[in-house]
Amino acid sequence: MNSINIGLIECGTNLKPLYVSPVSISQGYSVKKILSNPETNKINIRSRYPLAEIVESKRDIFDDKSIDLVIVSGPSHEDMELVGEAIQAGKQIRII
Repeated sequence: MNSINIGLIECGTNLKPLYVSPVSISQGYSVKKILSNPETNKINIRSRYPLAEIVESKRDIFDDKSIDLVIVSGPSHEDMELVGEAIQAGKQIRII
């Protein structure tokens, strides 16, 4: 089974990071990098994704050749340019 590496970008004001279920992880999905919004508690991120790297810029995700899928969580209208940038970087994208 091939692994699918995920870059997670959190845009909304949720205080808990997006949860990728253990079923997804067992099916080969792996959260590698996370760009969180300023309100998200970094301790919550570390508890959910202890192996993921917390990054400071969307470019850290878009420029990483090992990232296959970008998940954009809770985007507003202003955040939708992320979709185009991810596609231009050759990434699959999911908006939730």
